[in-house]
Parts: sequence; structure tokens; C-alpha cells
Amino acid sequence: MRIPRSITLPGDFKILVKEVPKSQLVGITGTVEMEAAWMSSIQTIYLNNEKTEERRKWDLVHEFGHALVDWLEYLGGLGEPSQEEVTRIKEEFKQQVVEVLVHAKVEEDVIKEVEGL
Repeated sequence: MRIPRSITLPGDFKILVKEVPKSQLVGITGTVEMEAAWMSSIQTIYLNNEKTEERRKWDLVHEFGHALVDWLEYLGGLGEPSQEEVTRIKEEFKQQVVEVLVHAKVEEDVIKEVEGL
């Protein structure tokens, strides 16, 4: 299963996913210590394409967690949503989380637990 090129969360919060060489990642982050990064200013997750696919998927899930924090702040700026909007956002969010977990090949019982929330 391939890594997605973008993830769109409720509220039209689009996250780009780019796989780049380590040298480009160093240029973006300014450090050699990072293997992946969430750049909130441009809503982009960068992954080191020199790592294994399994490691890139793990890094994607990790960086997606950082993106979720920014998404929640973004939603807070949209004003008070109706109960219907909250329910719709919750369901769309759950679907996005499940998609990321499936891409990362997380154990099925964990995915089923998230689906049941």
C-alpha cells in the first residue's frame, strides 16, 4: 500500500505529504537529526524517501499527530459548530484516522477499535 500524497480533514484542512531525499529534508528543517517533519506554515508532511516504506509509514502517522493538533486549532477558529456539524466532523475525522492507520498497516484490532468510537 502506498503512502498518500495528501490527506484532507474536515473543514477543508488539506495536508500534503512529500517524500524527499535526506539532503532536501535537512535543508527544510535545518537539522540532520530529523527523518520526517510537519511544516505547519505550509501544511506539509515531509518524509525521508531513503528510509524503508515501513519507517516512512510510521513517520507519517507520527507527523500526522502533529498535524492534528494544528487542525484542532484551525477548527477552533471557525466558530461554534452546530451539533450536526460536530457529528459530521467526528465521523469524517474517524474515517481519516482509519485511512492513515490502514496505510501504516496498524494491527486490525486497533483499527476496529477506532472505527467503533
